[in-house]
Amino acid sequence: MNNFPSIWMDTICTGDPRQVLNMYLPNAILVATYDPNILRGHQQLLGYFNRFMAKEGLCGKIQSTYVQPIGRFKVFSGLYKFQFTEDGEIKSVNARYTFVLVPTHAGWKIAEHHSSEVPDA
Repeated sequence: MNNFPSIWMDTICTGDPRQVLNMYLPNAILVATYDPNILRGHQQLLGYFNRFMAKEGLCGKIQSTYVQPIGRFKVFSGLYKFQFTEDGEIKSVNARYTFVLVPTHAGWKIAEHHSSEVPDA
C-alpha cells in the first residue's frame, strides 16, 4: 500500500486513461497539473486523462513519497517527474502531488488528488 504513488504512475505509463480512472472514487476531486478547473467525478476526470495521456510517450517516475495515516484515510505527498515528447522534443516536468486515499470494498481509491508543477526556485 505504501507504494501507491508508484502504482499510479505505472498506470499512467500504460497510456490507458480508463485504467487510471479505475483508481479514483466515482465522485473524486482532481486539481490537475494541466487544467485550470477543479475536476469532479469520473466524466470530468476521464476527459482530463484522455487529453493528458495523449501526450506522446508520456511516462514518469516518483521521486519522493511521504505517507500520513489519518484515521482510516492515507495521505500521500511527494514529487514526481513526467516526461513526454512535444513538437519532436523530449520535455520533462517536475511536479508535486497529494493523494487522499480511502479504503473501499474494491481496495484503496483516490478521493482527492492535487498535482502542480514545481515552481522555479
